[in-house]
Amino acid sequence: MQITTEPTIEDRAEQSYVGVRLWIPSKDLSTWTTKLVKELRQWMTAEGLEATGPALHCVYVINTGTEFEPEVDVLVAQAVAGCYRVMTAI
Repeated sequence: MQITTEPTIEDRAEQSYVGVRLWIPSKDLSTWTTKLVKELRQWMTAEGLEATGPALHCVYVINTGTEFEPEVDVLVAQAVAGCYRVMTAI
């Protein structure tokens, strides 16, 4: 892989996003991404929201062999109210 530019630091304005975060068993790790992105996009469609960027993935806790706490987020144009399952933030 050839690097074509030098790394840079870029200042950006705050970006709003919606996300889903939960604990899952280790055995389900290979399928969680697809399921959470699908669930989040279905909620966004029902709320009339469109993504303004790609889905972002983060794993907060890794208990190897036991469980994980992943989160999937999607950027949106403006802050919105969440629900019992979908979190919102800037």
